[in-house]
Amino acid sequence: MLIPQSAHRLFKRYQSGIETAAIAAMLGALVAVVLLNIPVYPQSWSPVLVAVVVLLGLRYPLPAYLAAVAVVLYPLYTISIYLAVIFFAVAVLLQRPLSHYLGATVLIVAVPWLAKYQLHWVVPILAGLWWGALNGFWIAGLAALWGKVLGGMSGANIDWLLLAGRMPSTAAMAQRFHGLPAIDTLNKLLQPFAPDSTVLLYHLMQIVLWASVAALVGILGDSTWLHRRFYPWLTIFAAALGGIGLAAGHFLLSLWLPDVAPQIFPWEQVFATMTLGVVIAGGFDVTRRFLDLPLAPAPRKQRTLPRLKRLLRSEKRQKSKAAADNAPIPVPNLPAWEPPQENNDLILLELD
Repeated sequence: MLIPQSAHRLFKRYQSGIETAAIAAMLGALVAVVLLNIPVYPQSWSPVLVAVVVLLGLRYPLPAYLAAVAVVLYPLYTISIYLAVIFFAVAVLLQRPLSHYLGATVLIVAVPWLAKYQLHWVVPILAGLWWGALNGFWIAGLAALWGKVLGGMSGANIDWLLLAGRMPSTAAMAQRFHGLPAIDTLNKLLQPFAPDSTVLLYHLMQIVLWASVAALVGILGDSTWLHRRFYPWLTIFAAALGGIGLAAGHFLLSLWLPDVAPQIFPWEQVFATMTLGVVIAGGFDVTRRFLDLPLAPAPRKQRTLPRLKRLLRSEKRQKSKAAADNAPIPVPNLPAWEPPQENNDLILLELD
């Protein structure tokens, strides 16, 4: 019990710094992944650029966000100048919420890499548990949209039932977009979403499904009273409800729009993704709530026998002193009362 309590006390003392350092490290890791896949900077400069992003993230979220955008902008420029312009415009338009919720931004950007390991359903569940219903709605929606955009840029099918287990290829992106004019670049970005209206509806409904599940989980996660009474079972129930909701929603979409959905529903893959998402997201939230709990007071040491004897003697002296102070004061014996005798000397003096 001593080691976990010491770790808990250490975390509570430096909680803000630990969380900030973790977010900065993950943001730097994402920038490093981009630079490794699109190696356009000199080899000695890449670690320096990643270190600058991490150091800014330790203290200044907005400059760290802008630095990460600036570092990634040049690799995109080498693929297509119009891709770089679109990326820069979206990053500037959304810089306020994305820099304020830097942890959520890292989670959104990491969705394609999480999908490679069947972990992408962690994002909508965790978004609802950690950022609430409203923020979780737009975080999960942006994550679903970003994963589809990046998958479409590499030429993959952007159905989330087929994106799982795959990693977008930067070589395929460069081959598809290099040398294209502006209008063709925009068409290439939108083409996977809207070859026809049914496909567009299918992909929009998947995005809405992610956002709605995050909002539903967030409603349960925001209930402080329920968490106080049913901790940690409410978190586990909310995470399980989110996983089941995502699986059921994708299955209903495949029944509703069978022409654009996979012909054979991937039950094994969906079950594995659901299980991993529920266990990891629920485990993270239970751990966070446990670390947020106040520390139990340290147990008092048992008093030794000599100390107890001294206390008993001291209490006995105090009681005897109090008894002596409260004892009645003895009254001396007084003579019995007698009526006064009549004295006529004063009356005779007046008559004279």
